[in-house]
Amino acid sequence: MYPILFQFGSFTISSFGVMMVIAFLLGNYLLRKDVVAEGYDPIIAEDITFRAAIGGILGAKLYYLFENISTGQAADNINGLINIIAGLFTLNGERIAFGIQNFGAGLVFLGGLVGGIGAVSWYIYRKKLNWF
Repeated sequence: MYPILFQFGSFTISSFGVMMVIAFLLGNYLLRKDVVAEGYDPIIAEDITFRAAIGGILGAKLYYLFENISTGQAADNINGLINIIAGLFTLNGERIAFGIQNFGAGLVFLGGLVGGIGAVSWYIYRKKLNWF
């Protein structure tokens, strides 16, 4: 497997990121078919997929930060996250790009699982849907 598929200057597209996008798109496609077959609005599938992606990625990153706080690797990730958030609030593209470059790698499966299940469970509870 090639860790980096494409590189445009300092912007890289990793094979892990591409596979994650493919997984969420395929999951959304299959969930959408299931939701339509059950007679629900297909938008529900997209809402669930979006929440699973955001909750899963945030949970995986948070677990990584907690796991590596003593090694010092978490400091770069936290600094990158602060720059991304500050850049979004001030609409400073350079600061956002700097934050993304310094955000670093590191996701933990268990954190992603807990974050994704938590986000989807909250959505299902709020919309009063059935899990099964």
